[in-house]
Amino acid sequence: IMDLGKNPGLGLRQLHVQGITGQGVGIAIVDAPLLVEHQEYADRLRLYRFDPDRGVFLDGGPWRHYPLESAGHFVGAMAARDAHTLLAIERDDEEGPAARFKRIFAVDLLNPGEVLPKRQVVDLLAIDDPRGLAGKAGGRYSFPYITPEGLAVLDPNTLAVVNDNNFPFSSGRTPGRCDDGEIVWIRLLDQPSPK
Repeated sequence: IMDLGKNPGLGLRQLHVQGITGQGVGIAIVDAPLLVEHQEYADRLRLYRFDPDRGVFLDGGPWRHYPLESAGHFVGAMAARDAHTLLAIERDDEEGPAARFKRIFAVDLLNPGEVLPKRQVVDLLAIDDPRGLAGKAGGRYSFPYITPEGLAVLDPNTLAVVNDNNFPFSSGRTPGRCDDGEIVWIRLLDQPSPK
């Protein structure tokens, strides 16, 4: 898109001017727990480190574990907030009124433990909307999609979250109607980890 002279939005041109292009950064995830029947892994995802230049996994096995809030949850996306913190969208497998869990967690990479500590930074089903951009002022905005699977860190305190609408199968916003693609910008009020 950038090469064709079109504006992709999301402030990407400004990020590119600052030298932030995404080149050389890669995060791959399997968005369901492995060995779900095994008690040691039912409630966590294994994280591995991979060296793309050498084509090898580092550390001889799982590097750390991401703790799921429930064994039935998925991680739809991860993105680096800074050099020490990953952000993860953890979700249930429901949409619309049945959705109960769509949250973004900050994951501390500096902690030496096997299971990485995390803290909630956003509940996607109850996003504060003080200016009423999605309805009435002082209300809340909900992102009730089955698959919030796009996460971009625009700056340390601003995120863009995108739903995968699984067209024509998802109807999280309006039951019985195919979902549109939707992007929400979220301003985080907490502070990123110290550098």
